[in-house]
Amino acid sequence: MVIIGIIIVAVVSIIYGIYDFFYDNKRIKEDISKNTMALTQLTDAFGEPTIKIYAPCRSVPMNHSHTTDINNQVMVFEPLKKIFLKGRMYDFSQITGYSVSVNNQIISSNTRTSTGSMLGRAAVGGALLGGVGAIIGANSANTITEYQTAEDITINIFTNSLSEPSIVLDLISPDKDNVGKIEGILRIITTTT
Repeated sequence: MVIIGIIIVAVVSIIYGIYDFFYDNKRIKEDISKNTMALTQLTDAFGEPTIKIYAPCRSVPMNHSHTTDINNQVMVFEPLKKIFLKGRMYDFSQITGYSVSVNNQIISSNTRTSTGSMLGRAAVGGALLGGVGAIIGANSANTITEYQTAEDITINIFTNSLSEPSIVLDLISPDKDNVGKIEGILRIITTTT
């Protein structure tokens, strides 16, 4: 009797395993198909991205097709001055700043500044500290970036939207090169547009 019970449990487990395997494969194919369609629609509307970076985030549900998930892509459409982040398109003018945090400590940040505000900081710095103060004051909006060995890297992107004032890229197993590329893109957007 015990042997028959064990055989029944084994057969049911095998049948369930086979069903689960085929169901997962079907779901993976559907996910890839949806993402391919979404990417096609995006490129039909905006053209080919100038830059495309894979940036998997904790806030995007992980599945077997996360590497093709359009929500895990940072795409720049430079001629149109647009950037695609976490499934949404933004004009460069909507990005007002960013910060990069390593292990919950901000190591780099930049905010959109006008030449007038830079000149103002230079004037204040010069009045307080002389010529060297003017140089320090003019450059006080920029920070030097140093990447350390880190497991936890978060990029906060600030916008001029009240409905979505910040976009958080809480990166999973961050690729330091990709983090540097994303930061470089954001620095260019916030300093030249």
